[in-house]
Formats: sequence, C-alpha cells, structure tokens
Amino acid sequence: MRILRRYSPPPDEGKGETAKWVRNTSWNAAAARLFGYGAEEMIGQSSRRLLPEDRQGEGDQILVRLRRGERVDHFETVRQTIDGRLLDVSVTSSPVRD
Repeated sequence: MRILRRYSPPPDEGKGETAKWVRNTSWNAAAARLFGYGAEEMIGQSSRRLLPEDRQGEGDQILVRLRRGERVDHFETVRQTIDGRLLDVSVTSSPVRD
C-alpha cells in the first residue's frame, strides 16, 4: 500500500531553525485508514506525531537529508497510530520541489 504525504517547508526555514519538521499538504484515504487520523487532522500538521518517542531522531535525520535534496531510499521502521499501536512500515522519502 502506498501512502501519499506531501510536505512543504515551514515558514521559518532558512532562518537559523534546524531540523524543524515540515507540514503535510495532503493525506490520502489509505493513510487515514492505516493511522486513524483523518485528512482534517493531518493536513497542515506535522507528521512527527506518527513517530514513536524512541524514533524522534530518525525523523530529524530524514529531514536533514531531504533538505540537502537527497532521496531517502526505503528502510524498515515503525510508526504509531492514533490509538498508540505500533506498525512496521517501509519508508521512502524524496524532496518535492515546485
């Protein structure tokens, strides 16, 4: 199953703020079913809420690579649903430029 999330940089990017998380600009029905968050809960919000406490650093590493224009090839990891369940997932991230 492919889940679409598109990110946009936060307004303060490039002003000395490092490793800030970016905001979701879309959230599809598959993501809503899998994680339990509806589009209205995720669009405009940080996807950091999907990271379990012990994986927060992983999110920072992904963001650093995306900001350098690098693709993050698929890797196995864990994400957390709205009710706290942990899901094994494969993540691939690529920078999207307008």
